[in-house]
Amino acid sequence: MCDYKIRYLAYKCPHPDYGPGKDEEKTFCIFHNDREDKDLEKFYKGFEKLYKSGKHDFRGFIFPVRFDFNKLKEETGDLEFKEAGFVRAIFSEKADFSGATFSGGANFWGATFSGGAYFVGATFSGEAYFVVATFLGEAYFVGATFLEKSKVIFQGKTFEDGATAHFINLKIEKDADLTFDGINLNRARFIGTDLENINFKEISWQKSGRLVKRNMLYDETFQLGPFESLSIKLKKLLKKEGEFFREKGNHYEVKRLYNLLRINYEKTGRYHEAGDFFVGAMEMRMKGTREGILTKFILFLYKLISLYGERPIRAFLLLFILPFFFSSFYLLSGLNSSGKEVNYDLVFSLRNFGSTFWNDFLQALKYSLSVMTLRRFETNGIIPTDSTFFISIFELIFGATLLSLFVLAMNRKFRRTKN
Repeated sequence: MCDYKIRYLAYKCPHPDYGPGKDEEKTFCIFHNDREDKDLEKFYKGFEKLYKSGKHDFRGFIFPVRFDFNKLKEETGDLEFKEAGFVRAIFSEKADFSGATFSGGANFWGATFSGGAYFVGATFSGEAYFVVATFLGEAYFVGATFLEKSKVIFQGKTFEDGATAHFINLKIEKDADLTFDGINLNRARFIGTDLENINFKEISWQKSGRLVKRNMLYDETFQLGPFESLSIKLKKLLKKEGEFFREKGNHYEVKRLYNLLRINYEKTGRYHEAGDFFVGAMEMRMKGTREGILTKFILFLYKLISLYGERPIRAFLLLFILPFFFSSFYLLSGLNSSGKEVNYDLVFSLRNFGSTFWNDFLQALKYSLSVMTLRRFETNGIIPTDSTFFISIFELIFGATLLSLFVLAMNRKFRRTKN
């Protein structure tokens, strides 16, 4: 008999031995033998017999290269697994479960998908576990259906770095439970999927590559702005094509994904991550084609000053710096005090740098603060020159804008927390 065992499951293989494995120390059945030269046809016939018998216990099976589930589907007319157990199974090449139905349950605990894993159009009606399963290649769940009352869990590292997971156009019925727990989704795609009611726990999302990092969807990396598109087109002319040429921009679909993900995270009180997804939605709006130049310019300023309201501290710091910034202009444009103009001459001040410059700067700062507070700050009779008055109008506009954005950002934070 086969020597294959899983002790913690109290499992002992019931199948007859086929021959020694690679280490030549133990003998294994055709299903558990790890030799690369084992008989493909014999493996297929044995698997087909088990499939037709309804005994879908495939624990620890090592599927050889070139094993094809489509052949089984063509011969039997369908591909339906009932209470299927693929615990610690190894798929040496691609595993194509496209169009398959998993009823009653399916367990891929610890399974290894060495090539592509295809669950395109698959249907899950019971419990399915992809716990600590390993996908070394592309994983396609495109168009998969999760029926009412189904429970599907992806848990553990699961998707190796560099492996893309395609959860595109998923059909998730009411009361279906789809959970991603503690897995790496930095290369997962969700175009066309409703993300609002999926359970996301301790997810490793892709990070934006900028100075201020945030969680982002991998789908965003495919959506280019106008200047990025121009750069890509130039590279294309130079024959440096990349993966971005395989599809057109879909900014507003990715924006929809971000909004759904934001709602999802806000429901569970994860406001910081929800803020990241709000920023992602605004980025897609910026890169889209529906907004006019003026709107995009306003959005750009909104992003620059407070990251779309998610970084109020940035607006506060700019508001704090603004009086000091404009004070330098007031020194140069001149101020009248007690009927006497402060003539600030750069050469003279450098030569006599000290108390004179400091007093002049304090006078300019007082006037700047007075402008910021709508003349509620005491200036001791400082009277602006014509050019200074003109500059103060700009300070007033900038100050009011920064204050408004700071209040808006704080309001977003408190309102989100309250809800």
